[in-house]
Amino acid sequence: MKIEDVFSETYAVLQSLGIDYISKIPFDVFSHIEAQRNRDYSPVIDENKALNEQGLSKSCLALLFNLKHDYMCNTEEERNELKNILKENDERFKESLDNEKSLLKRMKIIRDYESD
Repeated sequence: MKIEDVFSETYAVLQSLGIDYISKIPFDVFSHIEAQRNRDYSPVIDENKALNEQGLSKSCLALLFNLKHDYMCNTEEERNELKNILKENDERFKESLDNEKSLLKRMKIIRDYESD
Protein backbone atom coordinates (compact mmCIF):
# COMPACT_ATOMS: atom_id res chain seq x y z
CA MET A 1 0.00 0.00 0.00
CA LYS A 2 1.25 3.46 -0.84
CA ILE A 3 2.05 5.78 2.06
CA GLU A 4 -0.51 8.29 0.73
CA ASP A 5 -3.23 5.66 1.22
CA VAL A 6 -1.98 4.94 4.74
CA PHE A 7 -2.26 8.65 5.50
CA SER A 8 -5.80 8.67 4.02
CA GLU A 9 -6.87 5.84 6.29
CA THR A 10 -5.23 7.46 9.30
CA TYR A 11 -6.83 10.81 8.47
CA ALA A 12 -10.27 9.18 8.16
CA VAL A 13 -9.92 7.52 11.57
CA LEU A 14 -8.73 10.73 13.18
CA GLN A 15 -11.65 12.63 11.65
CA SER A 16 -14.05 10.06 13.07
CA LEU A 17 -12.45 10.43 16.52
CA GLY A 18 -12.99 14.18 16.43
CA ILE A 19 -11.25 17.33 17.53
CA ASP A 20 -10.61 16.16 21.10
CA TYR A 21 -8.17 13.57 19.79
CA ILE A 22 -6.86 15.57 16.85
CA SER A 23 -5.99 18.49 19.13
CA LYS A 24 -3.64 16.24 21.11
CA ILE A 25 -1.49 15.61 18.04
CA PRO A 26 1.11 18.30 17.25
CA PHE A 27 -0.12 20.57 14.48
CA ASP A 28 2.80 19.76 12.17
CA VAL A 29 2.22 16.01 12.51
CA PHE A 30 -1.49 16.25 11.75
CA SER A 31 -0.84 18.74 8.93
CA HIS A 32 1.63 16.32 7.35
CA ILE A 33 -0.92 13.48 7.47
CA GLU A 34 -3.57 15.73 5.97
CA ALA A 35 -1.32 17.17 3.25
CA GLN A 36 0.21 13.84 2.18
CA ARG A 37 -2.99 11.78 2.07
CA ASN A 38 -4.44 10.47 -1.16
CA ARG A 39 -7.45 12.72 -1.69
CA ASP A 40 -8.92 10.21 -4.16
CA TYR A 41 -9.08 7.55 -1.45
CA SER A 42 -11.51 8.30 1.36
CA PRO A 43 -12.14 5.26 3.53
CA VAL A 44 -15.41 5.22 5.41
CA ILE A 45 -15.01 4.47 9.11
CA ASP A 46 -17.82 2.63 10.86
CA GLU A 47 -17.80 3.87 14.44
CA ASN A 48 -19.70 0.73 15.50
CA LYS A 49 -16.82 -1.55 14.48
CA ALA A 50 -13.41 -2.03 16.05
CA LEU A 51 -10.46 -0.67 14.08
CA ASN A 52 -9.19 -4.17 13.30
CA GLU A 53 -12.56 -4.93 11.65
CA GLN A 54 -12.45 -1.91 9.32
CA GLY A 55 -10.16 -3.39 6.67
CA LEU A 56 -7.49 -0.79 7.43
CA SER A 57 -3.90 -1.50 6.50
CA LYS A 58 -1.44 -2.72 9.10
CA SER A 59 0.59 0.41 8.44
CA CYS A 60 -2.38 2.59 9.33
CA LEU A 61 -3.00 0.64 12.52
CA ALA A 62 0.68 0.94 13.45
CA LEU A 63 0.63 4.69 12.80
CA LEU A 64 -2.53 5.10 14.88
CA PHE A 65 -0.98 3.06 17.68
CA ASN A 66 2.07 5.32 17.68
CA LEU A 67 -0.04 8.48 17.60
CA LYS A 68 -2.04 7.14 20.53
CA HIS A 69 1.11 6.25 22.46
CA ASP A 70 3.01 9.44 21.73
CA TYR A 71 0.25 12.04 21.93
CA MET A 72 -3.19 10.81 22.95
CA CYS A 73 -2.61 8.95 26.20
CA ASN A 74 -4.12 10.80 29.13
CA THR A 75 -1.99 9.17 31.79
CA GLU A 76 1.37 7.46 32.17
CA GLU A 77 -0.54 4.33 33.19
CA GLU A 78 -2.34 4.32 29.85
CA ARG A 79 1.00 4.78 28.04
CA ASN A 80 2.49 1.87 30.03
CA GLU A 81 -0.45 -0.34 29.06
CA LEU A 82 0.34 0.34 25.41
CA LYS A 83 4.01 -0.47 26.02
CA ASN A 84 2.94 -3.77 27.56
CA ILE A 85 0.86 -4.56 24.49
CA LEU A 86 3.89 -3.89 22.29
CA LYS A 87 6.06 -6.09 24.47
CA GLU A 88 3.54 -8.96 24.40
CA ASN A 89 3.14 -8.69 20.63
CA ASP A 90 6.91 -8.66 20.20
CA GLU A 91 7.25 -11.81 22.32
CA ARG A 92 4.52 -13.57 20.30
CA PHE A 93 6.19 -12.53 17.06
CA LYS A 94 9.57 -13.86 18.21
CA GLU A 95 7.93 -17.12 19.31
CA SER A 96 6.22 -17.40 15.93
CA LEU A 97 9.55 -16.87 14.14
CA ASP A 98 11.21 -19.49 16.31
CA ASN A 99 8.43 -21.96 15.45
CA GLU A 100 8.79 -21.22 11.74
CA LYS A 101 12.56 -21.63 11.90
CA SER A 102 12.12 -24.95 13.69
CA LEU A 103 9.61 -26.12 11.09
CA LEU A 104 11.90 -25.09 8.22
CA LYS A 105 14.80 -26.90 9.86
CA ARG A 106 12.71 -30.09 10.23
CA MET A 107 11.59 -29.82 6.59
CA LYS A 108 15.21 -29.49 5.48
CA ILE A 109 16.18 -32.56 7.49
CA ILE A 110 13.33 -34.52 5.88
CA ARG A 111 14.32 -33.34 2.37
CA ASP A 112 17.95 -34.24 3.05
CA TYR A 113 16.88 -37.67 4.31
CA GLU A 114 14.60 -38.29 1.33
CA SER A 115 17.28 -37.29 -1.16
CA ASP A 116 19.75 -39.84 0.24
